[in-house]
Amino acid sequence: MHEFSIAIQLVEHVLALAAENRATRVCRVVVEAGSLQAVVPDALQLAFEAAAKGTLAEGAELDVREVAADAVCRRCQRCYQPSVTDYQCPGCGAADPKIVAGRGVVIRTVDLVTADDAGETQEGAR
Repeated sequence: MHEFSIAIQLVEHVLALAAENRATRVCRVVVEAGSLQAVVPDALQLAFEAAAKGTLAEGAELDVREVAADAVCRRCQRCYQPSVTDYQCPGCGAADPKIVAGRGVVIRTVDLVTADDAGETQEGAR
């Protein structure tokens, strides 16, 4: 289950962002997971809960949004959306794509509560 290692990295990044902003709590984290990463959202949710236990992120909502894969065929330059099991270009049949989206897991936003009790939204980094 690679979701647990992803969750640990997410929590580490979120806690670093919380520390930078002197947050007292993390309320919500929005994550985009590329379809080629093969993340199971429910498994990532459970792993995130476990990794966040005892931290400022404990109890935070994790919103996982899947991003479709986009590719460009290196042979014919056609843009298409490959699946996890089929990278073949629908135009020329080559299976040599340049993946341009849908591969990683990216933190998009983190909602924090700061010491002054005002909610603050911070954008994440790749």
